Amino acid sequence: MRLEGHEGSVRSLHFESTESYLFSSSYDANVCIWSIGAPGKEAGAGNSRSIGFLKSGPKLKVKAVVFCPRTRQVVTGLEQGYLVIWTTFSGTVQHVIRAHEHSIIRLVWLDSEGVLISASEDKTIKFWKFRNEPTEFLEEAKQQKEEMDRETEEFTRA
Repeated sequence: MRLEGHEGSVRSLHFESTESYLFSSSYDANVCIWSIGAPGKEAGAGNSRSIGFLKSGPKLKVKAVVFCPRTRQVVTGLEQGYLVIWTTFSGTVQHVIRAHEHSIIRLVWLDSEGVLISASEDKTIKFWKFRNEPTEFLEEAKQQKEEMDRETEEFTRA
C-alpha cells in the first residue's frame, strides 16, 4: 500500500488502532487523516482514503501529530513551538498554545489521564492536563492563537 497526499516531507505518524486511522504530518503544513484498516488487514491502495485534511498555514511546519480519542481532537506540534488543537474531522482550530521556545518534536497522549506530553528541541518535556471539557484546555489559548496569527502574517510577508 502507498498513501500519497503530502507535498512536503512526512515528519510524523500516529496510528489510532480503535478506528484504524493513520494521521500523518508534514512540512507542507498539513495533517492527513487516512482510513486504512486494522494492522495486517490494511485496505488496498484503492480502498484507502484520506478522510480529513488539516491546514496549519503558510510556512508553519508540522513536526508532530497525535490523536486524542477521549476528546476526539488532533494535536499538532509546530516547528515554531506551538501546539495546535483541532476538531478532528471539521478541521477547526480550537486552541493554539505557545508551548515551547523551540520546535516541538514529539507528542504523546495519555487518554485515561487526559494528559498530553510534548518534547521539544528546547531540551524540555512538558505535561498538559486537559480539563473536563476539551474547550477548557488553557485560559490563555485565545491570546496564544492571536499571537500565532500575527506571527503567521509576518511569515507570509517575509
